[in-house]
Amino acid sequence: MSSSEILSFLLPGYDPIQLIFGTSMLLLGSATLIAMFWGARPANWERKWNGSGADDLDVEHGSVNEISAAVASTGEKMADLMPGVLLILGLLGTFLGLGIALNKASSILIEANSGGGMDNAMTSLMGMMEGLGTKFKTSTWGLMVFLIIKALAGLKGYEEKRLRWCIGKMKAAFEHSRQASRKSSEQQQQALLGTLKTLD
Repeated sequence: MSSSEILSFLLPGYDPIQLIFGTSMLLLGSATLIAMFWGARPANWERKWNGSGADDLDVEHGSVNEISAAVASTGEKMADLMPGVLLILGLLGTFLGLGIALNKASSILIEANSGGGMDNAMTSLMGMMEGLGTKFKTSTWGLMVFLIIKALAGLKGYEEKRLRWCIGKMKAAFEHSRQASRKSSEQQQQALLGTLKTLD
């Protein structure tokens, strides 16, 4: 199989199903990648962190993983969700194309059976069979977009970076809470000492 054959298989034809599904996958895949690269940044995590009131951390807020998921940007959530959606969209395009092709084959055979001529029916069926392989294009596109998004998300490593960022923020929040508690305890002790001195 030559590279020109692979390229001609991957490029969309003039079939409306291929054009619709191919354009949808290209737009959704591109939007997901742009949103992921734009969204997976500490500035966006900080905005979510401050917007959720997460500065008042305690044990009830859950694990670091839960907090990391809570501060995830929309782009990161899209990058987690969209590959599966695009894969299913590709399969839908394939099933739709195959269903239409089978309906067409059925109508050709019915026409041939009712006296339309078997030679014409065989010619039509052969033409339809030649284009049957192209019905799998949308599934191939779905798989390719799935792999591309997953690979780029893995290379960016935003989940690990966000988790490390959350750990740092939680440590800082807990340290701030400990210092506030220590200061309050010292103030109470000073007040108690002051009271004891006045009693003497």
